[in-house]
Amino acid sequence: MLEKLSTVELSYEDLKSYSKDEKRILRNAIFAKHGYIFKSEDLKNYFGQFAWYAPKYSDINDQLNPIEKRNVGVLKILEE
Repeated sequence: MLEKLSTVELSYEDLKSYSKDEKRILRNAIFAKHGYIFKSEDLKNYFGQFAWYAPKYSDINDQLNPIEKRNVGVLKILEE
């Protein structure tokens, strides 16, 4: 699923089997891929375990492509 986050518009059907916590991780993986510096300790710790995560930026919204922006919105809604 991680590889799809930047290239495929996710639907409810794609995400319905994921838990609320898993959706939160997927949403934040989009930010992590762009080097976002997380404020939340649990997200810092989670993404910190991956070699590809390189926290550099406090604001990455301008770096997100349209599909990523859409997927962030969809995941946020489905987390609630």
